[in-house]
Amino acid sequence: MDTDSLTYKTLKNISYRFLAFTWPMVFSILITPIIVLKLGVKDYGIYIFVGTITGLLGLLDLGVSYAVIKFLAEYKARDETEKIKKMIYSANSLFLLVGLAGLAITILLFFGGNWLFASRLAGQQSYLILFILAGAGFFVSSVNNLYGLIPEALQRYDISSKLNIIYLTLSPLSTLILVLFGYKLVAIFISQLIFTILFILVRRRYALKILPLAKYRLSWDREEIKHCYRFGLATVVNNTASISLASLDRLIIPIFIGPSQLTYYSLPGNVAARIPGVTDNLSGVIFPVSASINSVGNIERLKRFYVRSVRLVTIIASAISLSVIFLAYPIMRYWLNADFADRSTSVLIILTLTNFTIALLSPINSFFFGLGKLKFSSMLNTVMAILNAVLLLFLLPKYGITGAAWAYLLSVLPIFYLIYFIEQKYLHLVDRNKYYRQTIFQIGSTAIIFFFIVKFLISPFIASFATLAILGPGTVITYLLLYKALGFWEREDWQDLKKFMTIIFIKIKKPIVKTRD
Repeated sequence: MDTDSLTYKTLKNISYRFLAFTWPMVFSILITPIIVLKLGVKDYGIYIFVGTITGLLGLLDLGVSYAVIKFLAEYKARDETEKIKKMIYSANSLFLLVGLAGLAITILLFFGGNWLFASRLAGQQSYLILFILAGAGFFVSSVNNLYGLIPEALQRYDISSKLNIIYLTLSPLSTLILVLFGYKLVAIFISQLIFTILFILVRRRYALKILPLAKYRLSWDREEIKHCYRFGLATVVNNTASISLASLDRLIIPIFIGPSQLTYYSLPGNVAARIPGVTDNLSGVIFPVSASINSVGNIERLKRFYVRSVRLVTIIASAISLSVIFLAYPIMRYWLNADFADRSTSVLIILTLTNFTIALLSPINSFFFGLGKLKFSSMLNTVMAILNAVLLLFLLPKYGITGAAWAYLLSVLPIFYLIYFIEQKYLHLVDRNKYYRQTIFQIGSTAIIFFFIVKFLISPFIASFATLAILGPGTVITYLLLYKALGFWEREDWQDLKKFMTIIFIKIKKPIVKTRD
């Protein structure tokens, strides 16, 4: 294995991101049912609602975070030290302003919550104080945002991944401990704020190790700020539309039909969201890599990198999506309980189809963020967000959370046209129609056989959460092996997957060996 090749370095970075995503996901799956049942469906719905609103504050940076990753990757590739300094110090100033703006908004939500929200959400001051606590967390994160971006820009996913694993383990663990001792939402948000501050201090230390010149200084270099916003503002419409598309249902559901219904909707949504979560982690490495390749003008290499990434993402997303769909009822029943299974299984199936579609967009977004070409993507995301809002108004009142799920699915269907358009317009790829027909045939053929395997050989043995935890991931592996047995894997893709699994095994084995020693 050539450790200096782009393929190996990319797979290595992907492996770190994958581990950083997988362990917190597994840990979350284990503790979420306990937290939901201890808090109750109403309070958990409030928890999701506040988190969704404050999560939208991330839009205030107007795309500066993406610009910092892009330009730091380019400046580092060209060894332009002075530009790196100007970029870092100017970004610190911008992130400080973003943090102050976000904190101010959450204070306004605290004082105006009884007026802004429906009576079913307002009326209890203990709920409104959550906005200030969440806003304080947003402020300290924003002020120190640069230190989280540096490892990504320099493609040091080993550092960012290890830190994220620690944070995404300890913070939820504190939440679990609090609910077990009977504490409620205020205590949970205070705990999360404390962990955020501690995590920032650690992350800052490691960022300075790999980029010592990244001192916390404030400056206002007009050229670099223009540079950031020239690229960043191009992402604003795209990001706003994308986040609105993903968050609108979680904002509207509790206001119109109550926070308890948001819990029944969000939990299957969290399961389905793991699909683009996996592909985002696989393709997130593409952004700085494509920026680096593009900066030296190697277009053919960029095309090959894109095509292989899309193939792998499509196969892996199909494996996870079909496994979730065919095991939807057992997942909800044994992960939570029969009540959730009866109320949420259809929602899980619909949202899985939605998130499979979104997952296919991950490589496109990563590449074109790296290339700075987002105009058409932004326009289409805006159309999808508007379509989702309109469909929600019609389907939510009549069909409840199932109607909300259908609104989301129908609104993302234009993604398929976006993928086709961009591949033809910007990358000028040939024989893509043949590739689409072949991919549909291969996935469809595999899915038919896979359905009978799951129905008659796997599902009958799932009778508890333990068997679900073992056979669920095994189902995904079964699909991948079946796809291989049918001869549908490209040889180079299969080699990449084996390299990826080898790297994963090595990363897991190292700490185990050290522990034994």
